[in-house]
Amino acid sequence: CPKAMVPLWFTVFTIPYYWLLISLLRLYWKTTVPLQYLAQVCRSTVDGELADVQSSLASVRAYGKAGHRLRAFQTALCSMVNTRFLADTVLKRWLNNRIFVLGGIFVTC
Repeated sequence: CPKAMVPLWFTVFTIPYYWLLISLLRLYWKTTVPLQYLAQVCRSTVDGELADVQSSLASVRAYGKAGHRLRAFQTALCSMVNTRFLADTVLKRWLNNRIFVLGGIFVTC
């Protein structure tokens, strides 16, 4: 039964590839942590706006501030959606594209 073993030269040549892959993952992690925090802050702002409107519904109607409260809530909600989109979609696509390119280079060489 022959042994399947990776040649030593192949192992040595793949070290820079894995170093680059780990560097990309660390860069991704350093970027996602502040974005996760920003998403939490935006979510907190939206929750605060909702709680504020629920607790002061009579005064909002009495002073005619419904339009102002709606614009403030829409702004907070838009910030939260943009942050989640940036954190989830754009950043993950950035990392996936880099990994696919590295994988393509690794496979074709």
